[in-house]
Amino acid sequence: MRKILTLLVLISSIQLANAQTNEWYSTSGWEMPFQFADISTDEEGFETNNVMRWAPALNLNFYANYDFSKGFGTFTGFTIKNVGFISDFKSDSALYFSATNVRKKFRTYNIGVPLGLKFGKLDGFFLYGGFQIEYAFNYKEKTFVDDKKEEKFTVWFGDRAEQFPMSVFFGFQTKYGFNMKFQYYLTNFHNQDFESSVDGKIYSGFDANVFSFSLNFAVFKNTGLYYKDYDEAGKKEI
Repeated sequence: MRKILTLLVLISSIQLANAQTNEWYSTSGWEMPFQFADISTDEEGFETNNVMRWAPALNLNFYANYDFSKGFGTFTGFTIKNVGFISDFKSDSALYFSATNVRKKFRTYNIGVPLGLKFGKLDGFFLYGGFQIEYAFNYKEKTFVDDKKEEKFTVWFGDRAEQFPMSVFFGFQTKYGFNMKFQYYLTNFHNQDFESSVDGKIYSGFDANVFSFSLNFAVFKNTGLYYKDYDEAGKKEI
C-alpha cells in the first residue's frame, strides 16, 4: 500500500501545463467498458450463456507520459477499474443451485499499474498497447434465480478473486481525445484455491478470463501538448 501511495504522489506532482516532447507530463480520463468472459469448466453437464456487462461507473485512468519524439512514447501510472462478468448457468452444483434459470454476477474493484507504448502521431491519431497488473481490493457476487435476487454479498480485501490479475491491452486514440481499447485478462477471475467453510472449493475448475471493449475519453489528451504546432526539432513554435 505504501508503494501505491508513493506512486500517486509522484503522478500528482507532474505539471500539466507547458508539457513538451522529451518531458514527463500527466493525463487522465474516463473509461466505459463492455465486458465479457471466456468461460470453461471441468464439471459434467455444465452449461453457461455469457451476457454482456456494461460497467461505466468508476473506471478512471491517470497516466504519466514520456514522449521520445512526436511519433513514439511510453506511459505508466495507475487506474481504478470495475472488472467483472455476468453468466446464466444450468447446473446441479452447489455453486449454481439446482434451478433452471440462474444468473450470476461477479465484480471486483481493482487498482492497476499499466506499462505501455504509443506509436503514431502523438498529437493526432496513434496506436498504443501494453501490460497491466492490478490489485483486487473489493469483491461482489450476486445470484438471481428465475429473475429473483436470492443472494448478494461483498468482501473487502478477500481471496475469492485472484488478488493480482494481469492483463494485456491495445487500442487507438484520435486527435480530439476519443479512444477505443481492447483488454484481455491473462489470469482467471476467481481464486480456484478459495475454500468455503460450507461448500468447499466452490470455484475449483471454473475458469473465467474477462475481456472488454471500451470507449475512453481524453485518456492521453494534454492541453499543454496537443493542438500545438511544432518545428522540426520538436519544440513549440512561438
